[in-house]
Amino acid sequence: HYLTPHYHVIIPDLPFHGETQVPDDFDSSVPNLTEKLRRFAEAGNFAKNTHIAGHSLGGAIAMLYGAQYFSDTKSLLLMNSAGVYRQANTPYLKDPTLLRDLIVKKPGDLKGLIKLAMGNPPFIPQEIEKQQEALMMSQSKNTMKVIEQLNAVFKAYTPESFALAGRIIDAPTLIMWGDQDRIINHEVSQELKNILKFAEPPIIYKGIGHMPLLELDQVVAKDYLNFLQKVASTPPKSAQVESP
Repeated sequence: HYLTPHYHVIIPDLPFHGETQVPDDFDSSVPNLTEKLRRFAEAGNFAKNTHIAGHSLGGAIAMLYGAQYFSDTKSLLLMNSAGVYRQANTPYLKDPTLLRDLIVKKPGDLKGLIKLAMGNPPFIPQEIEKQQEALMMSQSKNTMKVIEQLNAVFKAYTPESFALAGRIIDAPTLIMWGDQDRIINHEVSQELKNILKFAEPPIIYKGIGHMPLLELDQVVAKDYLNFLQKVASTPPKSAQVESP
């Protein structure tokens, strides 16, 4: 809601992440999720000049979207973004099969996930936490499918091939990370910055884990708005050509 006074904000409920219903045989791969996001944007008539933001798995989707639809992507925000990194040093990046342990399958699992994923967890009313846990438990089988697809991405790419894909992206990019992220270590943010042509220096939040948007929402929103203002006042890269 910090962004809505300034922008038309659309937050799609991706398959397996909320209440969106999909067939049992739905393809949950990152390329297919990216393609479905594009079709959604086209159907909603907002595919042009769009600022794309993604967190974690959503960051991988945002990167692929920016690479495939570069002419329509005005900017990217990548927050604690999933990827295949040379500097990966957490257990979950060294052995992505361990991501299965993060699935909320039974009562109490959400508390454990929050403790692991956040360095500065916000207050969550008990009733809301209970409802969220129930939703995540009901989606546990589908969440497993997403994790298996992530494992497939890690197997299909090397840090070198992931970097090659990233270098296609032309959009101005803001990278945000929590320095206490125990799922995707913050050191990879600089590696990500180095492979993107027009990335700002990463913003690293002290004492924050994998979920800056929930842990430090007002600060994150302010930093993002500052970036968007800079993008709006800067000519497109294609227009920044020196006269002969």
